[in-house]
Amino acid sequence: MSNRFSRTGEPGTGWRPWVAGVFMAVLGGAAAAQAELPYNVADVPALGSEWRVANPYRGNAEVARAGGVAFNHNCARCHGVDAVASGMGGMPAPDLRRLARACRRIKDAALQSACMDDDDDYFRVTVLEGKTVVGVQHMPAWKGQLTQETIWALKTYVDARGAEGKR
Repeated sequence: MSNRFSRTGEPGTGWRPWVAGVFMAVLGGAAAAQAELPYNVADVPALGSEWRVANPYRGNAEVARAGGVAFNHNCARCHGVDAVASGMGGMPAPDLRRLARACRRIKDAALQSACMDDDDDYFRVTVLEGKTVVGVQHMPAWKGQLTQETIWALKTYVDARGAEGKR
């Protein structure tokens, strides 16, 4: 059976390899753009040098928007664009929209707040220190690269994305 888009009729010599090459070039461009890490937010309230253990921006829509820009620049390579890590092909890292799902299910306001504070601290430590399991690095450490404001803007964005779907 001949391939009308191929000069020789041989598999792999038609238009498909060309399209695949263009696709990979586009992906490579996106990866190269992300190589300019890190991206830190600028238009959020300053927090000072003392690290907070709970997210001071929780529920702030403006900060969440800034966090979305930072997320797609710094985190999307592994956690997916707009924090969507599941679906076609999947991503190598967890879907962060599910991070606070247990806290969101708690009805008691005080207990839910304590749960969210604990989740915030887990997020902060993981982003700063990275994640290594059995000697394998699963996430790089961002200490010294991302500001406190950026890390909390990222958490605000992730929480907002998770609340959208009630995951």
